Amino acid sequence: MMIRVSFFTILSTALLLPSSAWSLDFETDIQPILKKKCFKCHSGPKAKKGLRWDKTKVIEEWIKEGTDSVIIPGSPVKSLFFIKASQGQKNHPDGMPPLRRGTPMSEGELRLVSKWITEGAKLTPTDEAAPVAKMQDKQESKVLAWTNLGGQTIKAVFVSLKADAVVLKLENGKQMTYPMNKLKPESRKQAEKMAAEKK
Repeated sequence: MMIRVSFFTILSTALLLPSSAWSLDFETDIQPILKKKCFKCHSGPKAKKGLRWDKTKVIEEWIKEGTDSVIIPGSPVKSLFFIKASQGQKNHPDGMPPLRRGTPMSEGELRLVSKWITEGAKLTPTDEAAPVAKMQDKQESKVLAWTNLGGQTIKAVFVSLKADAVVLKLENGKQMTYPMNKLKPESRKQAEKMAAEKK
């Protein structure tokens, strides 16, 4: 008996994978959150309190063990960055970003930040002279809609094309592999085009 699995069954399974099944990457998973929520005050040479989230060399200086550290590897609940972001989500007066400066992190964004810190707050090696944000701009432009033959659509970033399947990165950072022959022609062409651009 043939069992048919829908696009969204695969998506739901990916979303329910245990956190240990995938690891976060600073450049692709965390930097976009920082860019959206923190860059207004914490980027460029005039960044508040000297904390620049747009340069990995500066961020490295704030990741260390100790009381009142901005980021304590392995301990989000003791890291000022996570504490302030959590307070912002609850509209606390000391929360970040301040309400007048932007919207707080969502529950999903907070979970990603917490997981990143728990994993050791590792940074992607980059050219110290170049802001990481410039590399991220290219990634963000690749969030696209993908539709299967049944008309179901999700939004995800193209990762690669492997044999007869496309690998996509979902908004929560997890990856899924989907058969090309199950996608609508437009989505198949989109995958082929993205693969060609990566070469």
